[in-house]
Amino acid sequence: MNVFRAINDAIVFVCEIAMVISFGYWGYRLTGQPILRVGLAILLPVTVMVFWGLVMAPKASYRIDPFWVPVVALILFELAALALWSAGARRVAVLFAIVAVVNQTIAFVWNRG
Repeated sequence: MNVFRAINDAIVFVCEIAMVISFGYWGYRLTGQPILRVGLAILLPVTVMVFWGLVMAPKASYRIDPFWVPVVALILFELAALALWSAGARRVAVLFAIVAVVNQTIAFVWNRG
């Protein structure tokens, strides 16, 4: 069972990285103005990373209750999937949404057990 938890934890990490990249891609695709594109491509991922670091990370200063961590993570992952969808990467968005739901469901069940 520990091997499966390690695999699931690795998938969580990959989802976190994909989420940050997704928000950056979406920010870049939001507008045609070059300065605004670059600004949003940097600002959106940084905002998500700061939020994650403050309330979601294992050693966060203001960590939310562990019960809510997979729930909030799933919300953020699905928002990233919606961002990909609206940026035109529809197949990737669907794949990411499915992987995130399965992964966070497993994480939620294991953390409750």
